[in-house]
Amino acid sequence: MQQIETGKIADRQLLIIGILYTIGDPILIVPSILADRAQGDAWVSALLAWGGGLGFLLLYRALARTFPGMGVIEMCETALGRMLGRGAALLVLLPFWILLSASLLRELSDFMTTQVMPETPVQAFYIIIVIVVLYGLNLGLEPVVRSGEILFPWVFGLFGLLTLFLLPEFKAVNVEPVMAHGWEPVLKGSYAMLAIPFMEVFTLLMLLPYVSGASDKAVRQFTLSIALGGFIVVFVIVLSLMSLGPDVTARSIYPTYVMAKKIRIGNFLERMEIIITIMWMITMYFKLIVTMFAVVVATAKLSRLKSYRPLLMPFGTLLVILAQLITPNTIEYYDFTASVWPLYAFTVCILFPAGLLVAGKVRGRKFR
Repeated sequence: MQQIETGKIADRQLLIIGILYTIGDPILIVPSILADRAQGDAWVSALLAWGGGLGFLLLYRALARTFPGMGVIEMCETALGRMLGRGAALLVLLPFWILLSASLLRELSDFMTTQVMPETPVQAFYIIIVIVVLYGLNLGLEPVVRSGEILFPWVFGLFGLLTLFLLPEFKAVNVEPVMAHGWEPVLKGSYAMLAIPFMEVFTLLMLLPYVSGASDKAVRQFTLSIALGGFIVVFVIVLSLMSLGPDVTARSIYPTYVMAKKIRIGNFLERMEIIITIMWMITMYFKLIVTMFAVVVATAKLSRLKSYRPLLMPFGTLLVILAQLITPNTIEYYDFTASVWPLYAFTVCILFPAGLLVAGKVRGRKFR
């Protein structure tokens, strides 16, 4: 097997990166999408999507166990043959990972421009974020994952503080009555959340060859990370609904940021939105690191390069350009995310892996 990256990570570290990846962008953008479609029943949509996401994990677990120790590119080559597998990876997987990376860059930059530093051109954030991501990838997988271990307790410490400070704002009436508009809006809400994050976690399979130890243990940690991360996203949606109400949550592009603005304790503790800003920047950084890692490692393997590092600058430049070109403005971008992206993600992250699994079974062998 061609090893582009020589670094190794522990299965515990895979668990941490998986959780950070899963809660990445959903904690800021998904509550608005679900509340817009399901109103006060957005939490029901979230629970259904979480259940559906756990179902998708069964597919990914089966894929990882059928092709133990392999990344997605090796799975394609083994299941479909070298030429057909490489062609499928080039035409199906690589464009998806590039677009996903550009979308994440756009989301984070739009947030910084509209909410934190509105006088700064969005292109400046594109460049700064890409430089930081490329620097991390140039250091290698091990240093990046170790930094994730250091920052992980801070993310959850901040999340705990946010929850504690919001307790006085909770109103159960905001999620009542349950199922007031029937199943249709609930299912429409679940549709969007199935893609973000549960289909996108397919990308994490690219990390499996670099996990030291038994492959079965790595698969278990991968599964646990997605389940825990998905539950946290569901909890954030409940927080948004109970503190803001469904109408404000639906109207706000970043409802969790608005939610943090509501925190006021006495006359001395307020403007706590910095908590959600720090949380989101950390989780988005690691999600973007993983998607860009998938892009450059896949390209290096398909091109038979010995290292992915010569590809960092070209793909970083491409990301800056694509982030600007995806949609004309923020509103259209989130319309695209809620309606078009789930269908595209389903094709690449569900139908394609299912095809690989079937092809692997038909070939009549379990790869070891």
